[in-house]
Amino acid sequence: MHVSNKTHLDGQMVHEMRELERPYNEDIKDENVINYDDLLKPHCSMDGRIRTIMMRGISGSGKSTAVRKFVLDWADGKTHQHIDFVFPLHLCELNILHDKKFSLMQLLDLLFPKLLKPETLEQSQILFIWDGLGEFRFPLNFKCTKTCTDPVTPVSVGCMLVNLLKGNLLPSAQILVTSRLKDAGLIPPEHIQEVVELHGFDDLQWEEHIRSEVCDKAIAVRATVHVKSSRTLYIMRSLPFFCQMASTVLEELFSNSCNTDPPLTLTEMFTHFLLIQMKRQVEKSAKSSTEEILKLGKLAWHMLEKDTLTFMEKDQRETNTDPLLPVKLSEDWPMFFKKQNLMGLGKMYRFTHPIVQEFLAALLDGVTDLSWALIASTLRSPANRIREIDIEKKALIYIKLDLLSLGLRSPNCKVEILRTPYCGYPKDALLSGILLNPTHLRELKLLSSFHMSDRTVESISQILMNPDCHLEKLTLLEMETLESKILAAALCSSSCCLRELDLSRCSDQALQLLLKAFRHPNFKITVLR
Repeated sequence: MHVSNKTHLDGQMVHEMRELERPYNEDIKDENVINYDDLLKPHCSMDGRIRTIMMRGISGSGKSTAVRKFVLDWADGKTHQHIDFVFPLHLCELNILHDKKFSLMQLLDLLFPKLLKPETLEQSQILFIWDGLGEFRFPLNFKCTKTCTDPVTPVSVGCMLVNLLKGNLLPSAQILVTSRLKDAGLIPPEHIQEVVELHGFDDLQWEEHIRSEVCDKAIAVRATVHVKSSRTLYIMRSLPFFCQMASTVLEELFSNSCNTDPPLTLTEMFTHFLLIQMKRQVEKSAKSSTEEILKLGKLAWHMLEKDTLTFMEKDQRETNTDPLLPVKLSEDWPMFFKKQNLMGLGKMYRFTHPIVQEFLAALLDGVTDLSWALIASTLRSPANRIREIDIEKKALIYIKLDLLSLGLRSPNCKVEILRTPYCGYPKDALLSGILLNPTHLRELKLLSSFHMSDRTVESISQILMNPDCHLEKLTLLEMETLESKILAAALCSSSCCLRELDLSRCSDQALQLLLKAFRHPNFKITVLR
């Protein structure tokens, strides 16, 4: 944690994860490093008392953990004993009160019942901790909000917060507010006396964290070496939640000697982590969890559109969501989605991190390369349980069979049924993927609006003649004369296990050429269409 020289940001920030690409010590000087003990003290370059401090950092850098430690140390009598009362508050909790009016005393009595009287409030040294500035859904209007100086006068919650920040209410109180980088500009810089930044783990701490999470020391070393080998993963190392996820995934892969490449991208890491959690959920409940994950993705997408991590009863009504669904999801998937009680006035649910929310929302997006990459990454994972892939015709213009092929060729892919519109140039890439891993496939259905090439049918024939292939059902459309000759040779192979063949749209000439194969002793087909 260090004092920042930038009291405000320029407003041109892209995705906050880009901040991780900056060198760790780019803006940090020794004199700017600050200890928790000195958090409320004026910095050497400042004059007078600090009233409002902003603690900012990217999501997951440890801001909420830092303020919890602050409160705990104060309560234990270790630090900041000049403060009489500390009032910690998650600002997202105040969203439920947006249409109500409270005085400051009424709000404090609601949150901390029977703790103090108005005269005590005026005479005491107070610290307010507001965690999660951007999670308060309603604008803080510093220009038009009416002035309030009386702690017993009812006002809206937004008005109360603005007057506390301006010093109109309890001018002797101090305020510590945490904010993601993207939300830091919600408070004008003239109302912030000091800004401190958190960068999460340093270069020693992230390795120590992984060593503490992974039981086997040798595997822990492999895990840290692997993270360092990928630039994408390495820049995430400062985030505790990422180190936790990486420890889980890499320990699973390295401990089980899985025949799969460890993840090199954040998407692949999330996919592996999701599959591990799904596997554990199946082991615990003995039922598939795929439907729940998709429902979680739907919620993630809806809340991403509203630019919020939280899901409240109001959102439940707007989306016609089953009231029991968020309850069930928070119980089954607490690593992604958690319940939070709101002062006895209701419940709120929140995604554990913006990247978690973005990843789950992406699972619903069926028209992007990312989605196909997610499927491929899932198929390559040893924890995957996908046995059937059925691509609808309406996805024809978006299909990415070359990406799908990357997953099909993995020895961890155990898909038994594949039905696809089979279009465009990647068709041969798809078949090459199957050819490299034909063991588990039992049904292949290729629909096409054009004539198959010789090369395409040759690839299918190679699959059928592969001794490791156990394909039993095949559907091919639009086959012509030359292609049927190639297929006939494969059907006569002793290695061909095909039992059902659908050629219902092939030409009469093509079928005539297949008749010789029908009479061959190795011909095993019992159903012909």
